Amino acid sequence: MRLPPLIDRIVCLSELSKDLKGELRPVEAERQECRQRDCITLETIHQLDLEVFSHDCDSEAGKLLDGRLGSPQLVHKYVDGDGNRRGVHEGPFRWRSPDLLATGTMTGVTNVGTHRQPAFDDCQRCKDTGVMEGMLLGTIVRARNKRLLGCELRAAYRLRFDPSERGGSGAVVGTLEGAIVCDCREGPARACIDFSTMTTGDGFPNPRVEQGVRFTVHDFAGAPTAGTRITTMGSAFTGLDVGFRTEIALPAGCTAVEATLVHLSQPATLEAFEGTGASAGARTMTAGQNTPETLRITGSAITRAVITAPQDETLLLRFCFETAAQ
Repeated sequence: MRLPPLIDRIVCLSELSKDLKGELRPVEAERQECRQRDCITLETIHQLDLEVFSHDCDSEAGKLLDGRLGSPQLVHKYVDGDGNRRGVHEGPFRWRSPDLLATGTMTGVTNVGTHRQPAFDDCQRCKDTGVMEGMLLGTIVRARNKRLLGCELRAAYRLRFDPSERGGSGAVVGTLEGAIVCDCREGPARACIDFSTMTTGDGFPNPRVEQGVRFTVHDFAGAPTAGTRITTMGSAFTGLDVGFRTEIALPAGCTAVEATLVHLSQPATLEAFEGTGASAGARTMTAGQNTPETLRITGSAITRAVITAPQDETLLLRFCFETAAQ
């Protein structure tokens, strides 16, 4: 979901203050050579698994995030092929607790000391081996408290680990300080998945899960395809290839769904279903080929939607869903 700039939003904040403890497990390491720039870089992939505990500055909303935070594919790149040198890191995260699920990205720098003189007390040097620090940016995609659904997580983290030439492993301790950022809405809570901005390619999982919404693409015979793909068709439109039918499972009962579609053959149809199984309505495209169109269906507790494309050749550019204001 792409949100407007912060200056254009009215938001409510809750403090997020956590202690972290866990493990960094190495998966693979490779020295990569770039002859054009005459450099050698060490690439490592780790699994990061952390327990999350409330600290003194945590808010009541923040305490709902006590649980586990993990990155299944935390990638590092190190200077001169040495895991003890300066590095950068990046990876997706999943943050689970009994009350909610959040997903997003961790990105930062490794083996650095930013709390150094002259700005700070001499508690670090510029080279502080065994330290990761960066920003965690994510979205709450499932929550018992629907007021938190779609809220952002913005936090700075700092992790201490055991370094080595191969990139480090073992026990990890750390801190995380930030905020839960929720938009102030007088109307329904709204979230959108913008496939038009995603990286193109084949072989993505089927079903594909985005922000807690599950998209399952089916072929002509009605069987799930081997994978999903983001592709470009027509006048440079990029989106999810919906095949002949795409089933969309929503994380909670919704009051409205919207699908922005473009076709190069025959118009596609969007139908939505309530939790009872009853149809909430169906809409068929009226726009011609190579012309995007947004179809909207409202209901009381929509849990499923289906896009039918009679002749394939249809892209889902954007999918939005709304839940009742709390």
